Amino acid sequence: MINLYFYPITDALSENKKKELVNEKNYLQNLLNTVVRRKEDDLSVQLNVVNATKNGFTIKVCGLFGYLQFKYMPWHYRSINHWRAVSSSIVGNYFIGKIESVETETEPIKIITNATSHIFKTVELEHDFIYNGIIIEKKKFGLLVEIGNHFGWRYGSIVGFIHKSFLLDIEDFNHANVGQTITTQYQGKNRKEEYLFGDIYIEEIWINDNIETLIGTTQIATVKINETTNKREYYVQCNIRCGIAITKTLQDKWERKQLREYLKTLGEGDEIECEVLTCNHIKKKILVKIADKYF
Repeated sequence: MINLYFYPITDALSENKKKELVNEKNYLQNLLNTVVRRKEDDLSVQLNVVNATKNGFTIKVCGLFGYLQFKYMPWHYRSINHWRAVSSSIVGNYFIGKIESVETETEPIKIITNATSHIFKTVELEHDFIYNGIIIEKKKFGLLVEIGNHFGWRYGSIVGFIHKSFLLDIEDFNHANVGQTITTQYQGKNRKEEYLFGDIYIEEIWINDNIETLIGTTQIATVKINETTNKREYYVQCNIRCGIAITKTLQDKWERKQLREYLKTLGEGDEIECEVLTCNHIKKKILVKIADKYF
């Protein structure tokens, strides 16, 4: 919206003041004529974002103030609250778009613009690189973050997800708020081509959900002795930690006792055959059943 006022010229005003007002009137009228011609000719214009409002942005186009609604932005969010979380960070940027409408009969004059035609360059995120983001939504299991601001919005919107299990400190999740800035490490994409972020390194097999393909398969678990606790740990395919299901798979107490006694005999590097039962994505651990031949 713009304020385009035509001041009355009276004899009480000095000649210099009269000239100033006439010049200002002509200047504003020329700017308005330019906007109208750009609209009629369907020409692209530069939309400079100067302020964030509840449902969009105040912009400057061809020297006059106008309005750019969220729905006419070059990208979309599922919720208007996502826009409100990031809108202040977009101020100072510009988009190439069109003039949607010009209402010259109203006071102030209304100029509505449209930036949906703006074209962004693409960017490839670097694995393990630290990015700055803005939390746009807090979900039960993690945070939706917008990384587009890291690049000054040159590449548009880049939304990713941080599962709370990917955070080093769960308190970071508990105290996280929408609109808050956050630094996070890029982990890669999952099978749905969604960006994943977090503080800790996550094996690719967990990121891409390929871990689910192990369920029901027979695997070889290798024993490793934890140097700190001196306890046995079991790993499938070298780096997938697993737990051995005993009470869930064996009803007979004698069989459970036999299996526990057998496991105590295992040492560093020993291997046992097992079947994968379930995958725990939060703990990054699979549950396996030991083959019957061992007890």
